[in-house]
Amino acid sequence: MKKSVIYFLAFLLMVPFYSCEKDSGEEPGSIAGMGEASGDIAVTSFDLPEGLSLDGDISGVDLNGEDGVVASVEDKDLLKSWNFGNLFPDYGNGGQWIKLKLTISNNHEIPRTLFFPKGLVFKVNKSEYQHGILLQWTWFVIKAHSSRTIYLNLFCINKGRHGSSSDVQYTMAGIAQSSVMWNLLNRIGWRKINCEHYFNQSEDLKSAGGLKSEEDLVAQYEEISELLQDAVWSITNGDGLTAQQIQDIEALPMLEEGTYPEGLEDNGENAPFFFEEYPGAAED
Repeated sequence: MKKSVIYFLAFLLMVPFYSCEKDSGEEPGSIAGMGEASGDIAVTSFDLPEGLSLDGDISGVDLNGEDGVVASVEDKDLLKSWNFGNLFPDYGNGGQWIKLKLTISNNHEIPRTLFFPKGLVFKVNKSEYQHGILLQWTWFVIKAHSSRTIYLNLFCINKGRHGSSSDVQYTMAGIAQSSVMWNLLNRIGWRKINCEHYFNQSEDLKSAGGLKSEEDLVAQYEEISELLQDAVWSITNGDGLTAQQIQDIEALPMLEEGTYPEGLEDNGENAPFFFEEYPGAAED
């Protein structure tokens, strides 16, 4: 009898946790606007800080196109794709399927850093193309009274649709609200997954990381990006993260202390006015 009471009490204690997980009504593979699910992606608004503005449209970049950007490194002659001779510097994460080009103006009297938060969603204007998402904070500096054009790499959230193209435009929709997606974002934490964490001009940093060549840099970054893209698609189009994916994500290297601002809020409202770019990130 006592055992039955104990089991019953244990069951009652478990119910609230189970209910909380189900309150959102979300399941992997059925997140509104992601994968093949209908509806609009639920987001929290994100606005550029005062004094910074978007110049023109956010356009897609043709992978394997005239900008010197490629989708893979099977042909080693195309290594200039990843910050090795691009027209503009690369920031963000992913990029095998979605790369955007955007220009930001700084109207301040001094340099300003723009932070794009993890979870930021960019929506495309044609239904046959994939929307994109950032899985890690990325930031870059714009000089006083000047504009800066960058490539922004993203992960795809609609498996089976087309990647980026110069024929389509994107909008900053806001920060994803999906609790299922945030399970992945929280696991990533401050891990080194951005292209600027790997592609830099510092030979000292390359040597310190044991990376002796551009081929090594590209191979390491693409391995990480492939892992995370599969993880995203497991959430948006599949049944959720596997135990192996979780293990592999948690084994990724962490960013060095001091190279990122601590205590950032999810919406980026408390981001510092100025913060140095990640060591070695390209400047124009």
